Amino acid sequence: MPERTLITGASGLLGFALATHLVHRDFDILGVSRTQSCVGHFPNVRLDLTQFDKLRDLVHNLRPTVIVHAAALSTVIPCERSPDEAWLQNYSVTKHLADAANHVSAHLVFISTDQVFDGQQGLYNETALPRPTNVYGKTKRAAEEALSSICKRFLIIRSNNIVGRNFGMGLSFTDKLLEVLLSGRPVTLFTDQIRSPIHLRECVHAIECCLRNRVEGYINLGGHEVQSRYETGLALAQAYNISQDLILPCTMSSHPDRDFLHRDGSFNTTKLRSLFPSIAGETVVAGFRRDFIADRKLNHA
Repeated sequence: MPERTLITGASGLLGFALATHLVHRDFDILGVSRTQSCVGHFPNVRLDLTQFDKLRDLVHNLRPTVIVHAAALSTVIPCERSPDEAWLQNYSVTKHLADAANHVSAHLVFISTDQVFDGQQGLYNETALPRPTNVYGKTKRAAEEALSSICKRFLIIRSNNIVGRNFGMGLSFTDKLLEVLLSGRPVTLFTDQIRSPIHLRECVHAIECCLRNRVEGYINLGGHEVQSRYETGLALAQAYNISQDLILPCTMSSHPDRDFLHRDGSFNTTKLRSLFPSIAGETVVAGFRRDFIADRKLNHA
């Protein structure tokens, strides 16, 4: 019997990619999005998740076996500028969703972030002490604590730098960067901000594996390479046969909001690789090259 699966943030980058992937793999998908319709891709409803009574009724009536909570105010600077909205979207919504999920005994999978750590030492594993330093990280960590105290069955997936082309909705950093590079304009990228980039395809595959195997607890989801933003940009240019001279190095000290940015949010992904050895083994440049080939085929179709 197909898994009845509710996915929030279904018009966003990760939510849309996941729903589009799972709907063809024996999952009975219902996507939830606030502003955009996903008609033609998978069944979906529009709902403002801060309407907590309607959120509760949706979960109680649908009675999903799995809920993937991918909706969030998910970037650092907007959270700093709108902290009340960040706490509402990232913490309060998650707490109410956890209550509803627990009521119907659903397995709640929460998409969290590397920003729950302090961004100083890097190579964080699942047992590393969370110590968020910005509003985004603090709201996500509070949400982690709330749902872990409410839900009997949960998985917290801490994502890292998701790269690669979108699946049709949501703009990735790669999409934005590639648009600039293909126009021949230069970009500046940090040499001292470190992450564990993972391709969107690999993220989707990893989450599917976690759902099928009912993984619980915490998973740090990142690639096996540790790279600066600058190095990731060079890999993108290489894969798309774009001059790497367009990628200009800079440091975080040049950013006006540098005080809110983390230096090293890289992950130790030993747990992920021990559970699913085939995941996150692709190099960043190889993932970008697959995107390039897919784009070329689409443009010539």
